Amino acid sequence: MRKQRLIALGLALASLSAAPAWAAGFDCARAVSAAEVLICASPALSALDSRLNVAFRNAVARARDSAVLRSSQRAWLADDERARCRDEPCLARAITARIVMLENVAPAAQAAGRWTGRYVFYLQGRPHKELGSIDIIGSTSGRLLVDGAAFWYGSNARSGQVNDGVMRGETGTIAADGGARFDVDGCKARLQLRGDTLVVSEESGCGGLNVSFNGSYRRQ
Repeated sequence: MRKQRLIALGLALASLSAAPAWAAGFDCARAVSAAEVLICASPALSALDSRLNVAFRNAVARARDSAVLRSSQRAWLADDERARCRDEPCLARAITARIVMLENVAPAAQAAGRWTGRYVFYLQGRPHKELGSIDIIGSTSGRLLVDGAAFWYGSNARSGQVNDGVMRGETGTIAADGGARFDVDGCKARLQLRGDTLVVSEESGCGGLNVSFNGSYRRQ
């Protein structure tokens, strides 16, 4: 019996010595991507990743809509900018910026926090997700992080006659009338929240031919 215990103890110690002394916000045994391998190989990046995990959980807990936060995090994890990082300084900058963003997610009680959610384009009283949707995350700064897509389908849509548009970036601060102006890289629009309805107007420069974000969207 004593011999069996010593063998078990030896195996446990060997397992511990084979693992890194630090712990990332995910299982390093399942690290696959270049970013994950970098994180697991660096105590500093691992600590940052753990902070990221905490910031994400806290943001989800206080946001009005946790689903849009989860969707945003999944998109960020697959984002080209993060995926392109091949060294520790690049990845550290990307993770730190994301931590700052998450730590500034507005709680539901704040004006900007009331905007947080996913909005789907409505036409004639019916949802048309295939025509457009907009994700919004309110920040404690009073600004809104916007990630939207809109589509136009031509008569030969099945053959690829589809144009799309993107509205991605940060608005200015919410105005006194409750609206917000979006103006990023030539894409401009006015956003107005009326209950659970998001109204987009005065949009220009956000998409291809015949694509428009203008219209009403409803919170999902």
